[in-house]
Order: sequence, then C-alpha cells, then structure tokens
Amino acid sequence: MGFKIKALLIAAVLCLAFTGLSSAATDAKCTWEKPCGTQVEQCDEETTFLLNDTFEGTPQIIVNGGEWYYVDMDGDGIVSAGDIRLTGWHETYEPNTKVMSEDDDNLKSATVLDEQDIITYWDINGNDKFDLYDPVYVDVNNDSEVSNGDIRLTDVPPVDVYSLDDSNLGDLMYNAGELNDADNQKWSVVSTSADAGEQGDMGEPLNEIGDTGNIADLIGYVDADDSGDWSCEDKLYIKQPHVITEDRITEDGNAPWFDEAVTIGDVRLYIPPDEECVPECGTKVVQGDHDVTYALMPKMNADIAYYEDGKDEIYLDMDNSGDVSFGDVRLTSVSNTFEPNTKVGPSNAADLEHPLVDFDNQNIIRYADIDGNAGFSVGDPLYIDADNSTDVSDGDVRLNDVPVFDQDNVAKGEFGDAWSVVENGQVNPDSDVGWDLGTIGDVGDIIGYVDSDCTQSWTCPDKLYIQQFTEGGIDNFVVTNGDHRLYEPFNDPTSPFYQMEDWYECGTKVLCDEDTTYTLKNPGNIFVGFIDRDGSGDFTPGDAAYINMDNDSNMQVTDGDVRLNNITITETVYEANTKVKSPHDKDLDFNAQMMDFEGDLIYADGLYIDADDSGDVSEYDLRLTEVTVDGTTYEPYTMVMGGDMDVGASDVVMTDTIEDHIMWYDTDCSGTWTCVDALYLQDKYGDMDWNADDDAVTHHDLRLFIPPDMVSMDDNDCHEGEDFWMNYDADNSGTIDKSEVMNAINGYFASIQEEEDNCFEDSAETAKPQVMNVINKFFEGL
Repeated sequence: MGFKIKALLIAAVLCLAFTGLSSAATDAKCTWEKPCGTQVEQCDEETTFLLNDTFEGTPQIIVNGGEWYYVDMDGDGIVSAGDIRLTGWHETYEPNTKVMSEDDDNLKSATVLDEQDIITYWDINGNDKFDLYDPVYVDVNNDSEVSNGDIRLTDVPPVDVYSLDDSNLGDLMYNAGELNDADNQKWSVVSTSADAGEQGDMGEPLNEIGDTGNIADLIGYVDADDSGDWSCEDKLYIKQPHVITEDRITEDGNAPWFDEAVTIGDVRLYIPPDEECVPECGTKVVQGDHDVTYALMPKMNADIAYYEDGKDEIYLDMDNSGDVSFGDVRLTSVSNTFEPNTKVGPSNAADLEHPLVDFDNQNIIRYADIDGNAGFSVGDPLYIDADNSTDVSDGDVRLNDVPVFDQDNVAKGEFGDAWSVVENGQVNPDSDVGWDLGTIGDVGDIIGYVDSDCTQSWTCPDKLYIQQFTEGGIDNFVVTNGDHRLYEPFNDPTSPFYQMEDWYECGTKVLCDEDTTYTLKNPGNIFVGFIDRDGSGDFTPGDAAYINMDNDSNMQVTDGDVRLNNITITETVYEANTKVKSPHDKDLDFNAQMMDFEGDLIYADGLYIDADDSGDVSEYDLRLTEVTVDGTTYEPYTMVMGGDMDVGASDVVMTDTIEDHIMWYDTDCSGTWTCVDALYLQDKYGDMDWNADDDAVTHHDLRLFIPPDMVSMDDNDCHEGEDFWMNYDADNSGTIDKSEVMNAINGYFASIQEEEDNCFEDSAETAKPQVMNVINKFFEGL
C-alpha cells in the first residue's frame, strides 16, 4: 500500500516547490523531553508510577495516647521512623507527615487496634460501589458510620459528584468539598463538640473498601528512589480495588494490573512535601494527573451489529443484548438524528430498542497497511469492513483519518476523514477503494475502556479504545501507543460530559500522548560489546562500543546497531547515540568480531559499564550517564581516564548482565527495530506479581538510545535548527533560488528508498523537515 503514498509524494513536493504551498510532515513520531544518557525522573512525561506492596512488616493502624493515630508501616507495634501520622501529634506535628528518627514521637509506645477492617468509604451517590466520588475514612471505632473520632482521609466529597442514574444522568449532585466546611475536610477528625462546624457527613453509613478494609491489603508505595524498600522519597497510596467477574478476563476474576500501578481513584495517603508534579495527599487520582496510569477494562462482552433494516447503521452492542440499549455506541450516523461516536442515552427514542443483527464475522474492524511497516502498526488506519470483503469497498466506515498522520507529504485525512463512509461511485470513486484490509481480532477481544469513575461498569464518563497489540508486554492492560480512541464523551454532543474536559478527539490514535503508558519489550537477541581496534584485548581509547541489536552470528557491526561512544574512523566522527546505517557508515567495514566487556554495570556517582570487571570505577570504564564529582562534570558515553575525579568510586555492582536490563520502546508498534524506536536500561526493583517494572518505563531508568531528531530539548546537539537552508545557499547570498530548492528536492528523492536509514541527524540533507525549511526560505524571497 505504501506505493500509493509514494506516488502522491512526488506531486505533493513539486506542488510545494512551485505553487507556494507548504506543510510540516509530522509522521508517526514521538517527542522525548530529554536525550540519551539521562535517567528518567519523577516529573518526566514517560515515567510510570508503579506500586510496590512489599513491606518490611505488615502495616497496621496504631494509636498513641488514645488519640494520635498512625499507619505503622513496619508492623512493629510502636511509633517509629517511617510511620505515617494519620492525625497530628499534640501541637508538634501535622497529619500526613512521616515520622523521622529525630522526631519527638519516634519510638513512643502505641496500641495496635484490635479491629483493622476500618479503611472505609461513604457511598455518597448510593450506587453500592466504591467509586471515584466517595470520600474515604478511618472508622476508628469500627461502628460503620461517620462518628466522633473518625479520620477523614479525603475532602467530602473528594471530587465533583455527578449522577449516574437514568432519571437525572449527568446532573451535578455535589461540588467537591461541599458537604463540610473548610475545617472538616481531608485529614480532619470528626467531632461532636458544640463548635465543631458544618459536618454534612456526620452519621452517614460507612462501608469497608475492598474485601477486608484492612490497610495492609489496600496500600502500595511508589519506590521513588529505587531503594527497594519504604524510604523518605516514596509515596503511599490506597488502591482503588477492581474486580472483573467475567471469566473471559482472568481465571479468578481479578484485575491485577489496577493494583500494580497508580490508577484513577487511588487515594494519595502520603506524598512528601514540595512535590513538583504530584498533587497533595488526601486527594484522589483523576484523569489528567501526572501520576495516573490509564488501565483498561478489557475483553468486553460486546458485538458489532447493525440495525436490521439496513447495514448502514452500525453499532457496538456493548451489552450484547441484541437491540439498541443504553450505553451502546453508534459507529455510524443514525438517520439524521445522531452522529457517529455518540452513546445511546436512556431516552433516545429515535433508535432505543431498535433490533440489532450481529455481523456474521466479528473481526471486521480491520486495517489498511499503508505506513510502510509490515503488519498492523501505528500509522495504519482502521475500517469497519461492512461487507467482509477484506478490502476497502463501498459502505465501509473509516474509523481514523486516512492517513492517520501526515505521511510522506500526504496530508492527514487526505483520503477521507474519520467516521466517513467509503463511496465507490462509477465516476469518482474514493482513492482508498480497493486497498487490502488485514484482520486484528474479534471486537470483544480488542476493545477496552478506561473506568473514569471507578464504577467497574461501562458508564457515561468512560472512554473506549481499540487496542494495538504487539507481541509480549502489557499492551492489553493499559493504554499504549497505537491504541485507537473509539469513543470519547468529550466529543459526544448527546453526552452529559460533552466538552466538560480537555481531552483528545475520538477517531485518533494514541502517540506519546497524556494517556500513553510507555510499555517496554525485550528486544530479543542483543549483545553489548566493543570492537578492539588496537588489538589489546581490552576496551581502551579508540575502541568502539556498540549495542549489537541483531547479535548476528559473526558478532560484527551491522545496520541498526547503536554506538555507545564517539569514534573516529579516517577523520569521520560518529557520535554516541547514533545508529549505524548502511551502506555508507565506515564502521560497517570493521573486519572484526565484537568482544564482550569483562564486567557489567556499576552504580556510583553515575552509571558505568565496568569494562575491566574491577568492581569499582577505573580507567577505561564507560560512563552511561553524566557524572559530576567535586565540581567536575563528565558527559555520558565518555571513557574514564586515569586522572578523572570519579576513579575509585563504587557503590552497587549489578550482578545481572547489561543485556538483562535493556528494553525496547516500540514507538510505531511495528514489532521490529525501526528508526523511531527507543531503548531504555531498566533500574529494576520490587516484587511485582506480573513483573510490571520489567514492562514499563519507571523512575531511574536510563535512556540508552533516543532518536536524536526526536528530542525536544533546546540544547540537543542532534536537532537540526531552523537555519538548515544555509546548507543549500551555494552562493552565500542569504536567499534560496529555484535551482537551490531543486537541489534539496533531488536530494530528498534520492533518499526515498532508504527512508529507514534517513531518520537521523547525519542524513539531514535529505530529511523532509529540512527540505521544507529550504522550500520555505525560497518562498520568503518571492
């Protein structure tokens, strides 16, 4: 299918050159905030907040002096360093603070509460579920109602509360914090004193959270410093339990992925002071927060069906009821009444209860392979293949703009907009008619929704995705690159939540957006080593270090390998964090096998490859991160020399091999190592049930390879600047003439067959954005 894009490319670029039109090619690329050689920090866009529930002891609730309550994090039965104050201690310490070793209450005696099933909620909207809207309490006397001495862990209510009942769907019931005055919100103690103030929650019933209401079963912490245990920088959350009863999900009905990461509805029980990008404690995690992971309720009991009077009205029958019912999603317009991407409401008389007929084949959501990557990948548009013909034909429905992104100078949506119906007229058929369509799976297996209100059921504020699966990893648990936004209430004029939030359009694909989880995969058969150019047998100055991405049998440098240090070959300098690209790179001519480093990884003042297996930083080790010692800074991917300030440093020696820590971010969902993909060196920790830390980018992971032209930092040396046109200003006139434009365009066409090899900075003379810079400079002079 790519040839159709290529054919239009020639006309598009010539048009740009001679008619004065110009555009920017975006393609299916991400933008990273920081380059290779940097470690992922908490506030970086790609970090995932994973929850660890491995504690030194069994956490429990204790009380000192009969009124000062704590979460006893290590289960030792006394107040000790690391415990969390649920109330203040006398007038000395505030609630939501951590006990430090020098504090006055450290090592004070305490009583362990006999009944620990006291982490509770008030079902404020009366739906018999613990959801986003419900305030959370410590029911200290375990009397199952809000009463004297209970501790509020959230505002009352914690967020604005909207009705989910059919009769008044979407009506605002309460504003956040409305029911109590300012003194009786999060971290306050319920009081029956005469001057207690407004307490609208007094006497309301309380229910246990989860199966037990026990703090030990509900909390998890983000190991922010990767220490492997509960320490000062860490954050503590009460998990929003999710249980899925359909046996199609898991054998035991549980949804463990909701417990392994911070998700919507979790309560921030302790957040260290002065956090830059995480809301304060006592709040619930909501959509748009930096620490949220968009977990999915997958594999729903839904079918794709059509109104029995004709196949031109297509629905996602969410409850598989066989008729149009509340909560179904319209995938096409319905007569002149409803638009596509609208959800059936409880009073939509125009189509409610209309009989539906299931399509004989439930795998008719299919893709057109147009982005140049084999198989279903992020740039491929989705269609409803209404006639099951396996090609684009009359009456099929485009679920994305076609193309999904600007591709090869063909504009986004040039062949048709999202939600449009394909027309195969005899005079002027649509351009995509006849394109082959590939299968991605039955509809019930490929969709999942973000449970925005934590009701564990498909409700008005929820968002529906078609999932982009690639081999391995956790793609079916969370929103990832390539997922298609099938339904967004923000876009639905019939929804009570229409335009109530700032979110993404339906019919778009996830591409390093706010809802992206940066999932990682094992890149497979790789090897980290070096070419021993001087024959010394050791890694010494002048030698060339690489990540051998294909670990070929000859152990030689090949196309796609990644350089780990700067090397010079016959006066040509190749920088670290660049890919080897055939056929011109001179390191492809090395007639030698890569050698293995003797040692693996060292954490000291930075991260190093222990080249000589000495166990500490020594001469000729390779820095993987920036290192500053006594005011002297050394750049990442530089070799340690004998007089350097970090020589002799040691901290932690990793026993795993380097390869055990390397994971691959498949940006374009192609399943192969391509120019837009990234590599991370993982800092693994914790004890996850499904080893989530192996599968997502987390704090302290090292950006081992980031495509240099996809980094947004202003000081990124790899980015070509806006003055690239100067490279084609042959007469140094300060302007660009038509012949110089044609030189740039000819250079561009010469590279079309090697598009994979021309993604990076040293192919700038033929890269599309730079050619457009030359063309735009030409137009400035007209």
